[in-house]
Formats: sequence, structure tokens, C-alpha cells
Amino acid sequence: MIVDLAPGVTVADLAPHLAGPGPVDASDVDGAALVAGLAGSPAAPDGGAAEPTVDRVGADGTWVAVDVDDAELAALQRSGLVASVSPNRELVLSLSESVRAIGAADVGGAIGFDGSGSTIVVIDTGVDVTHPSLQESLVAEACFADDCRDDPFGEGSGLHCDPAAHPDCAHGTHVAAIAVGRDAPRGVAPGANLVSVRVFSVGVDRNGAPILRGSSADIRSALEWVRDNRQNWPGDTVAVNLSLGFDALVSRGHCDRLLGSVDPLVPVFNQLRSSGTALVVAAGNGPVGFAYGIQAPACFSAATPIGATYTSGGMAQFSLRSEKVSLVAPGAANPSTGIESADVGGGLRRDAGTSMAAPHVAGAMALLREAEPGLDVAAMEARLRDSGLPVADPYAPRAYSLVRVDRALCEVPRRVGCARATAGPGRITVRWANLVAADGGAAGVRVTPSDGSAALDLPPDASTHTFTGLANRRPVWYLVEVLDGDGAVLASARSNAAVPKAAAGPHGFVDVSAGAFFEPGVRWARSEGVTTGVAGSNRFEPAGAVTRGEVVTFLWRLAGRPSTGGGAGFADVRSSAFYAPAVAWARSTGVTQGYAGTNEFRPEAPVSRAELVTFLWRYAGQAAPYRPHGFRDTVGGAFYEAPVRWAAFHEVTTGVGGSRDFAPDAAVTRGEAVTFLHRVALDPATWRNPRTVPPTVVF
Repeated sequence: MIVDLAPGVTVADLAPHLAGPGPVDASDVDGAALVAGLAGSPAAPDGGAAEPTVDRVGADGTWVAVDVDDAELAALQRSGLVASVSPNRELVLSLSESVRAIGAADVGGAIGFDGSGSTIVVIDTGVDVTHPSLQESLVAEACFADDCRDDPFGEGSGLHCDPAAHPDCAHGTHVAAIAVGRDAPRGVAPGANLVSVRVFSVGVDRNGAPILRGSSADIRSALEWVRDNRQNWPGDTVAVNLSLGFDALVSRGHCDRLLGSVDPLVPVFNQLRSSGTALVVAAGNGPVGFAYGIQAPACFSAATPIGATYTSGGMAQFSLRSEKVSLVAPGAANPSTGIESADVGGGLRRDAGTSMAAPHVAGAMALLREAEPGLDVAAMEARLRDSGLPVADPYAPRAYSLVRVDRALCEVPRRVGCARATAGPGRITVRWANLVAADGGAAGVRVTPSDGSAALDLPPDASTHTFTGLANRRPVWYLVEVLDGDGAVLASARSNAAVPKAAAGPHGFVDVSAGAFFEPGVRWARSEGVTTGVAGSNRFEPAGAVTRGEVVTFLWRLAGRPSTGGGAGFADVRSSAFYAPAVAWARSTGVTQGYAGTNEFRPEAPVSRAELVTFLWRYAGQAAPYRPHGFRDTVGGAFYEAPVRWAAFHEVTTGVGGSRDFAPDAAVTRGEAVTFLHRVALDPATWRNPRTVPPTVVF
């Protein structure tokens, strides 16, 4: 049990209740001699009850971890000397291409950040600091396991436990190299410093088999040591990586008071987070399809819990997940192959688990803090969440953000250069930003396509260009270079690959003028069968109001006209109406839930801008909310707030007439509706899971 002492009580005051009748040195208030001299044996010499065993005493003497039976525990609680008693829970581990999967492979070379000036603490099984990938990273070490050497803070104290006794003693080395490894395969932040803290030792279970042992008291001691010593380490202690958890404790939400009282780890978690150090914790591993909870301490409110994906795509089947998880990172290459990283002894090994996902995020935070030193933990979490790629949960109606540090760094004001390509019918638009400062001496910009076509030279203030006449389904990426007056490259960035679709043919409507803002959307919608015009005529009526029935019909056609095999279920939707199958589909897929909680759909009512973006957001998979939308007339907590944030982030909407208003209650015209649909279809990033989008989209 972990016993927190009442105010003013010392360990020496508690000692008689722990040690029985034997003498205790009352001057030993820090508990060192108590731990050494009173560690009980399995049974008393006369075969009676075991003496209480002191496992650990807090560095400040305000708490002690002790093994007691029920009677001894009751006596402690009656003594008036203790403030709280909590279980000392046992820990379990949460067991090249992954770095590229989060967009970190080219960050050092192309963007110029490697985590320099940051320190990452890895609390684990210890680290092989002689490994070529880690030997230059270590700046401090400590041990809080059961079998620490004479000096728990001296040289070698953070060394790994014996892998010959248990193979998972290599776990900490593998995790550390994912975060800060400097040799091939390089970690996410190879310039960051490393602090290794060992909390696991090798023991045996009741059958004599070797197991790794650690406890929540060991973690508490380790975190308090980090809190009290991080100012002595070079640079900024940006993150503590905890690829471990308490196997028996799983929670869907915050679990600070999971067992009724505040967990004894919570205060130090809160202290570290408030001082700018993130607690990056593996969500835990579990049975396939378990989507209803994550392990402690990942579920603490001050933690940053991390779920796992496959680098080949999709959520990892073993990853625990819950509503509290927003960030995910690679935990395995695929269902049968782990992540490659450092092994004890200088080689490489592959392991899989949320343990491997967490250090990807710790390393990403080191890159962010280097790029923008003022970011606090919440801001780093938001930056990674808002810039990530959506990953669908196959077992629950939610999505997560796959960390993409290249996209996150692109958001750093005036600091980080980036380029992004989006595809349309027969075209790709390339945008770039922050490559050089305004007074950086740029004389021009050169954009070179990967398909072998000629490079394009643009003026120095250019920030976007659209390439047209591109082949159907041929992927192209672009190298953007900023040149000085002599043609030397000042800075560069490479875009993602984009795949254009064949250009849409003529729309054939007499009332849609060339050059109108909605004309590309109308051509696309007519070409893909999303619209056939008004009542079979050659008119589209772009200025006419679009109804709720018409909008879901557009979406239903975009989805390929699927059949639900049933009716719409709304009292005001006639089975003979043209929109009836579309409304039935929309209800069955969650695109619509009816009108204001009634059993009506109101198909003839004009659709508002708020309703339209909500329909689109639901249809595209309800991607996780993004950064603030910036509109002054969009109310926080409104049903459409998350959809508007999503739409603003992906430029599905830019507001009304260049203003800061979204006009959520305004009616939508038919021209505006197909324009919104077309913008969603242009950009795969708007979809929660791009692999499940209908064939009518153009990327």
C-alpha cells in the first residue's frame, strides 16, 4: 500500500506501527535506514505473521510504500498518522518506417528541426546507453527499481535490467531510440537529450517463471525525482514517456479518482504538466475490438494518452482506446510486424504495442518545442491533434488524429516551411508557406513537378500555383525551392503526392455562366451524376434555394445511390417522393437525425448553412474537431460548431463575402451547395477514412 502521512507526521513517527517492537532510529526521517533495516521477510522467525515490509519511502519523507495485512492496515488507519492509503499497484509494459509515417523523416533535413535543446525522460526498463543510436544522448539517469545498484543516481543507474533474465528488459532501449535515436534507424527527435529512469526489475511469479516487477510507488518516486531535478538538465524537459500502465485499471474517461480517492500519482502528474512537461502515456494493449477504455495512468486528466496505428494504415487491433484518446501514432508496421528500433547490445529489434506509439509523440513534442519554445502542453496537444490525419475507429463512432509532425510544424508562425498539394479534376494546386522570412533575400520561387515536366519559375512573393492538364490518376509531388539572386537555393520543401482525376465535361446548363464561382462544382456534379438539373430541364437554377431533401439526394448520389432496404421512418417523407431513398439512407448512416428531435425531416424546408456543413461533416466521417473556426457568429457548443471548425480548416467554407461571419442560419443556394460538395470531394484530408470514400470524389 502507498501511505501518505498526515501533515507534520514523519516516517519515524510511523515506524513503530510498521516495525513492531524493534528499535527505530527516530532521526532517520528520510526513511533510508527504515527501508534498509525493516524490509520484512516472508514470515517471522517463529513461523508467525510476517513483519510489515517497507518497499519505498518518498524522497521528501511524506509517504511510504509498505506491505501490510488487513489488521495492520486497519491499525495504521486508526493511528491518526496517515492522510490516505492507496493500493501500490503493479506495473505492466505496453509493448524507420514509423518515423516516416508521422512525417518526421525529412523534418531535420528539409525543415531544420531535430529536437535540439529538448530533453525527453524515458521511465521504463532502463536503456543501453552504449548503443550507437543512444550513446551521445544521455544526460542523466536514475533507478527506482527493487534491485538498484549502490548509487541509484550515479553512472549506470539507468542501465537496462538483464535481458538474459527477461527479454523485455530491452523494452526501454527500444522505446528511447524511437524518440531520440541518432543512428539508423533515426528516431523522431535525434537531437534531443535523454534521461533514463529504470523502474522495472526481474522477479519470479508464483510458478517460478521470470517476470518484470514495478509498482506505482516506483513511478511516483521517479516522477518526483524528475520534478525536482529537471532544472539541472540541459535545455527544456519537454516530455516524460511512460510506455507502461496498471493492467487491472481501465477507464473510459478521466480516472484521477478511479478508486474513490485521488490517485497518489495525480499530484505529481499535475505539477509536471503545469510546469510545461508533458506526460506521454501509452493507452495500453487489449483484446481485438476493445474500444471502451484505456489503462491508468494514461486515463489521468494530466496525461497525454496515445493509441496505436499500423504504418500500413488504420487503427492497430491491439490498441486500447476511449473518448479521452485524441492522438495516435504507429505501434506496429502491420498486424504481423512490429516497429524496428534499437536493441540491447547494439543491434535492432521489432516490437509492437502502444509502447511504441507513445515515444513517437514524445519526440514530436520535442520538435514542436524547438520550433516554438512558448508552447505549453495543451498547445502542443492541440497542434498535433489539429494537424493530424484522421483515423477511423472500426469499433466505435469516433476518430483519432494520426500525428503528422511535418504538418504540425507547418503551423508554426514564420518559422517552419512546408508545401501541400491538393488535387482536382485534371489539376493539382500547390501551396507553400514560411520558407524564408520576408527580408530573407528571396529573388524567386521554383516549383519542380516529379513527373518530369518543366519546372516553373515564379516571383518571390508567390505562395500558390495550380497545375492543369494533368493525366488521370497519375500521382505527382512538387519540390518548392526559394532562390536568391544568384540562383542558389535558400530553402526548400517537398509536397505530398496528389492524384488528379480527369477533368469534368461540359455541364450543359444554360443558366450557369463560365467563370462563376460555382461553375467548376456544377460541371463536376453534372459529370458525376450528383445533379441532373431542375425537373429534367437544361437549367440548374444556381441562385435558387436548395431544400433539405435535395441536399441529402446530392449526398446519396455521391455515395453511389445505395439501397437501405427500408423506409425513411419520418412522418413527413412520402415513400413516392424522389428524395425518399436518399432520406432513408441518410437516416441509416447518421447523416441526419431528423429535425430538432422530432419524427420529421422537413424535406421541403430550405437547408441552412449550419445544416449543410453538418450533413457534409457527418457524411465525411465526423473527423475530429479542428482548431478554432474564427467566425464571430458561430456559437460555442452549438450542434454545428465542430462541423464549422472542420469546414473552415479544410477551406470548405471561408465565410460570407470575405467577412468574419459564417451566417449559420442563412439559406443555401444550389450553386453554393454543389460548391461545398465539390470542395469536400477535392481534398482527401476532409474525410475521416479516405479508403472508404465513394468513387465519385476526385482525389
